[in-house]
Amino acid sequence: MSPSAANTPLPNQIQAPIVPSISEEEALSIAQKMDLNSDAQWSATLKKNMEVEPGRSDKYTVWIVKALYKAGNTTTVTIDALTGQILSIGEGEPPSMMDLTSGKAELFQGITGLQMVDSNNGWALKANTVLRTTDGGITWGNVTPFEILLQSRIVDISAKFLDSQTAILAVPDGTGGSITVYLSNDGGTVWRKSAAVDKSLRVYPPQRPFITFVDKKTGWILAPYDAAMGSEDSELWQTTDGGETWKSIATATYGQHNEAGYPLEGIKTGVAFADWENGFLTGSTHGDGIWLYASHDGGHHWEKQAVSVPRGYSADGGAATSYPPKFFGGKEGILSVRFSTDEKRAAIFFVTQDTGKTWTPTTPLLPDRSIMEDWDFVDAAHGFATDGTNMYVTTDGAITWIKHPLKGLDFESIRLHFVSQNIGFAVGKTHVYQTTDGGVNWELIRPDLNK
Repeated sequence: MSPSAANTPLPNQIQAPIVPSISEEEALSIAQKMDLNSDAQWSATLKKNMEVEPGRSDKYTVWIVKALYKAGNTTTVTIDALTGQILSIGEGEPPSMMDLTSGKAELFQGITGLQMVDSNNGWALKANTVLRTTDGGITWGNVTPFEILLQSRIVDISAKFLDSQTAILAVPDGTGGSITVYLSNDGGTVWRKSAAVDKSLRVYPPQRPFITFVDKKTGWILAPYDAAMGSEDSELWQTTDGGETWKSIATATYGQHNEAGYPLEGIKTGVAFADWENGFLTGSTHGDGIWLYASHDGGHHWEKQAVSVPRGYSADGGAATSYPPKFFGGKEGILSVRFSTDEKRAAIFFVTQDTGKTWTPTTPLLPDRSIMEDWDFVDAAHGFATDGTNMYVTTDGAITWIKHPLKGLDFESIRLHFVSQNIGFAVGKTHVYQTTDGGVNWELIRPDLNK
C-alpha cells in the first residue's frame, strides 16, 4: 500500500509546519474499526518525519496506534495523519513469544510448511497462521498479518521466506480470482500489502499459489485455477522489485489460444527458476511421458522439454509426476520425479550440469512402504528422503543411498527441510523432529510457549 504523496514536500520547497487533519480520536476510531476486541487497551502517538516504507526517502507525519491485549500481544497500526489512510499493520509479540494456541501439543497441529533458514531461525505455516522461531523451534511467535487473523474463513497461506527477516505471503481471497500479497522485511513485525494480483473476473478462485524467488528482487507466483480432465487453467506472475508490484506474463485459459507455449494441459505441482531466465514448470498429465516445460526468457515463453524415462520404468498414462527442481547457485540442479505404476513406486532424481538443458537419471530410490513421502537436497551431492519408515541419505548426488531405519518415530505424511549436511527438520501431522547427525538420529522438538 503506497502512502499518499500529499504528505511529501516537493524538492527545494520550504515546508510549512504540518498540522494533522486527523485527530487523535479519529485515528483511534480508524484503528479500532479493524478490531472490535473490547479487551484491548488503545493508545495513539503522533510521529513526524517517519520512514514508512524501508528504502524510500519519503518522510511522513503519522499516528502510531497501538492495541495491548490481556494475553500480552500487541498490534500496531500506522495511519497517515493528513489523509487517514492506513499505511501498515504490524503484530508485535511479547518477550515470551507466547503463541495463540491453547497448549504446547497443539502448536504443531496442522502445520502445512516449515522453512528453517539456519539451525536457529525459521518460519512455519498453518491455516490462518504464520509462526516464527529464533531458537531452533523451542519457542515460537505468532507473526500473522492482522487482516488474516480477522478472517472467519480458513485461509490457506503460501509463502516464500528469503531469510530470517524477509517474507512474502500469497493469500487467495476465497471468492474471486484475486491474490493478496503481504511483505515483511523485519521478521513479521510489520506487514504491508503489495499491488494485488487481481483477476476478479475469473469464475473460480485460485487454488494455493506457488511462490519462487531467485534473489530478493526477482520472483514468480504461479496461480492455479480450475482443473479438469488432466488440464488446468493457470497464470504466472512476475515481480522485479521484491514483490511490491506484479505483472502477468503467461496465462492458460480454457477456450483461448496461447501463442507463448504456456500449457493448459497438465496439473501443475509448481514452478522453479535457476536464474532470471531459465525456469521450469512441473506436474503430471493423463498422457505419456514425464511432464516438464521450460522457459529461457524469464517465464514469458514456454516449450515442452523431453526427459528420458529410465529403462525398466513407465511414464505412460500419467504414471509419472515431476516436482519443481532445486538449483544450487549455478548450473547444477536436481529434478525429482515420482513414479506410481502398480509394480514400482520409485522416486528418481534427475541431475543437470547445464542449467536444465539436459537431465540425467540417477539410481531409482524404492520405498519400503507405498510411496516416498518427501525428500530434500542441501547441495548437488547431499540429499535426504524418507518413506515414513526409513531415512535414506546420499552423499554422491543420488548415485548411492544409505538406509537408516526410523525406529519408533511417526514419520507418516512427513515433510523434510535440511539447512546443512548435518542439521535438518521433519514436520509431521502433529510433531516436529530435528536431526544433528545427517538424518541418522532424530529428536522430538518440545516447544516451550511460556519461556
